[in-house]
Parts: sequence; structure tokens; C-alpha cells
Amino acid sequence: MSLIQQIFSFRPSKMALVFAAKTFVAAMLALFVSFELDLINPMWSIGTVLIIASPYSGMVSSKCIYRLIGTAAGALIALILTPQLINTPWLFTIILSLWVGFALYVSLLDRTPRSYVFMLAGYTTAMIVYNAVTLIDQYSIFDIAIARVMEISIGVIASAVVSATIFPVHIGSVIKQRVSQALRDTELLFIDLFSPAPEKNSQLILAALTRDSTDIHALAVHLNYEKGE
Repeated sequence: MSLIQQIFSFRPSKMALVFAAKTFVAAMLALFVSFELDLINPMWSIGTVLIIASPYSGMVSSKCIYRLIGTAAGALIALILTPQLINTPWLFTIILSLWVGFALYVSLLDRTPRSYVFMLAGYTTAMIVYNAVTLIDQYSIFDIAIARVMEISIGVIASAVVSATIFPVHIGSVIKQRVSQALRDTELLFIDLFSPAPEKNSQLILAALTRDSTDIHALAVHLNYEKGE
């Protein structure tokens, strides 16, 4: 009974409702275009929309650019490797594993949106290869690679267009609020440290400062990808 009461008492904010509506519109748009083009796996398009969904237009734009580049790179590598190694499964598995591991390792070294290039290149290659092995009697590796790139591109473009045109939410105001909060926390920290009778809550304030600094950095890397103030 308490769970039902919680469900009925849930009141999402206006921003949450707008974000949900925009994600739904982008997902349906991507799915419709994929069906119209008769792609192999239209669900990849709607899945891409859901994966890169973000309430802030700058985050969506930054993810979109690098996802397109990474997907194209992964498809190219799959086209190069598969015809040469498909008849030697053990060697193909080793090389594919090394490539995916290397791509993910490099993506973890860079915590900016650029990391999506290697991340997408790694697992796009693996997904295209696995689909090629499964559907080799129905589709060629080239058809599967092209379809994969188109499916991801449709989802990415649909997300970017909807996010930038329908009630766009810019990340600048959020960063401004976080910076103001960090400055207030810093002021409170020094007041507490130099107070004759400190309240001994410096550790809590330092933890808040650390959290705010990390969040500000994570948000600020997306500023170059939007037109907001």
C-alpha cells in the first residue's frame, strides 16, 4: 500500500516532464526514420536516443559529435578486419579483443566527451562483427556496417535536433549556480577555521567543496558545444 501511495504522490518537476517529452519525441522520430529506411536493426536508433539522453543541450551535442566519429571509425575497422580474419576464428577473436580493450583503455584516460570516439569505435567494431557472423547468410559485412552507422547517426541527429530546438536547456546557468555554491562553501570554511570557537564541521564543508569542484569540471567540458549564455 505504501508503494502505491508513493507512486500516486510522485510529482515530477516541470524540467523533468519537458526532458521526458523531448526524449520520447526524439526516440519516436529516430524509430520512424529507421523504419522508413528499412534498416536492419531500427531499435539501435531508439536505443541511441535513450543512451545519450540528457536534459542539457550542450551535453547532447558533445556526445553526438564524438559518437558519430567513433561509430564511423568502428565500422571502418570492422570492414578491414572481417574479410581478412573471418576464416580464422581464434585469431580474429584475439585481435578483436585486443582492439576493444585498447579502445576502452584509451577512452578511460580522457574523461572529456572526446573519450566517446574510442569507446564507440571499440564496441561498434565488436557489434558489427558479431552481427556479421550471425547474419552472414542474409547480409554482407558492408551492409551491416552501413546499417549500423546509419542507425546510430539517425538516433544521434534526432537527439541533437530535438534537444536544440524544443525548449533547449543550457548548462551555463547550472554551472553558475554550482560556482556560487562552491564560493559560499569556501567562505563558510574560512569562517569556521578562523573562528574562536570553530564548529568542527570543516570536514563536511571540504567534502562539499570536493563534490562541487568535480561536478563543475564535469559540466564545464560541455560548454563549447552549445550556444547558451
